Formats: sequence, structure tokens, C-alpha cells
Amino acid sequence: MGNNSMFRYADGVDKLLMFFGTIGSIGDGLQNPLMMYILSDVINAYGDKNAKLGMHDVNKYALRLLLVAIGVGLSAFVGKLHTSEFS
Repeated sequence: MGNNSMFRYADGVDKLLMFFGTIGSIGDGLQNPLMMYILSDVINAYGDKNAKLGMHDVNKYALRLLLVAIGVGLSAFVGKLHTSEFS
């Protein structure tokens, strides 16, 4: 049982699809921690008595949430590639 025994019957396409599935699942799993990180910044900015939460701050956090959503959507799409007609 060598290191390559798990991929003994996999060709290059299978290994590539497994790589995409792994990257996609990692990106999909990062959704909750990234959202909590951004939302904690929002809560800290809202709860700070000395800071005023303006429209610029709201737009900044909304853009961050949008970028996280796009990144997670792309990684979920890449992760689902291996379950489509390629397999």
C-alpha cells in the first residue's frame, strides 16, 4: 500500500475533478466563518458609541458581503463540476 494506492485507477481527468471538488468544498466551507467575520465588523461599528455609521460604511460592508457571496457561489459551482456529466 503506497501513497498512490488511492489514485491507482484514476486518470488525469479524475484527479483534476477531485482537485476542483476539494477546492470547491473548501471555499464553500469558508462561507460561515467569512460571513461571521464581516458581520462582527458591522456589529462593532454599529455598537461603537464614538463612531457614526454612515452610508459609506454601510456600502463598504455590503460590498464585502457581496464579494464573499460571489466567491462562495463560484467555489460551490467549481465544487459541483465533478458531479455533472464529466464523471
